[in-house]
Amino acid sequence: CATFASGKEAMSVLARAYETRSQPHRAAASVHSGRLSYGANEHVCTVFNISPWGAWVRLSHPVEVWRTVTLYIDSVGALHCRVLWQRGDTIALQFVQDANWVNGKILAFPR
Repeated sequence: CATFASGKEAMSVLARAYETRSQPHRAAASVHSGRLSYGANEHVCTVFNISPWGAWVRLSHPVEVWRTVTLYIDSVGALHCRVLWQRGDTIALQFVQDANWVNGKILAFPR
């Protein structure tokens, strides 16, 4: 498991991986309602950007960086994630599941 000094460094690594991807994908920029759960906590969130590698969500509660969480989206199901960073109410999540599986779920998103 990689360790990064900052969220900026982690996003740089993700950006490089994104630029060198070999599989087609579709980022879903439409807004979806979701739930983020971790430990005994579950909070309603808004998913406003999602790709096979991760998602950006709006959540008014603080979540610890690198924490493992589960993002539930009704049209997709459960996605297991790691928190990369949080700035205000925006949280960047990295999926820990296979990108091809997630991509298949994203392609099935209702528009």
